[in-house]
Amino acid sequence: MEAELGAVLGHEAGPLPPYDQLFGSGAGFTAPDEARCFVDETGLDWLSVAIGNVHGAISGAARRHKKVAARLSWSVRK
Repeated sequence: MEAELGAVLGHEAGPLPPYDQLFGSGAGFTAPDEARCFVDETGLDWLSVAIGNVHGAISGAARRHKKVAARLSWSVRK
């Protein structure tokens, strides 16, 4: 079983705030403690986390714009 915890950008229907703003705020990033609890309680095989990454698909709202170059935050956020 696979699960995604947090909000990995790329499938939104409307315009998003600038990526730098979202990245800087950590909005939607996966909290390590929450991820640990989720894995322990579900027994899943694979967990996709949100650490600044972006889905390959681009929403219709962003299709005509240059794709965002994602940065990854390796620091632990709580």
